[in-house]
Amino acid sequence: MRTSRFKMLRTFDWTVAELSQPIWVTGGCCVCLGEVKPPRQASVCFRLQTPTYFGTGAHPRTRAILLGLLETHLEGLSLLDFRAGSGLLGIYCARFGAEVVSHNEKEDALVKAIQNAILNDIPIHPATFSELEKGYDQSFDTIISHQITPQTARRDV
Repeated sequence: MRTSRFKMLRTFDWTVAELSQPIWVTGGCCVCLGEVKPPRQASVCFRLQTPTYFGTGAHPRTRAILLGLLETHLEGLSLLDFRAGSGLLGIYCARFGAEVVSHNEKEDALVKAIQNAILNDIPIHPATFSELEKGYDQSFDTIISHQITPQTARRDV
């Protein structure tokens, strides 16, 4: 009987116990949801209001991007956090010196990203698609997203 290579990937059925403790990205960096207190051993802890698994660093794609960003010099870069969700990726990049524009086509989702940035005392610049298309003349050094596909990234005008 063959075992699936996907068995090692985690499902999204997070328990209350798992969400009520820090979610570790690396040995020194974690994410704390809601009222979870940052652990003393964390050198960097990001706080998020939304107590769900999405956008917490627990999603495999978000975790992979965060781990990749550990090796990236972010200071002074201009980044677009495409489909920001909780805003964690943009908040992380801004924490380490990038100027971040957080995008989401859904205004309520963008509000959550802004609230999470404020909670972490991190400046981000929110933008919807229409704002990006109408008058956002800034170019970006890179685009980060855990949801990007060629179809969603392409915008024919």
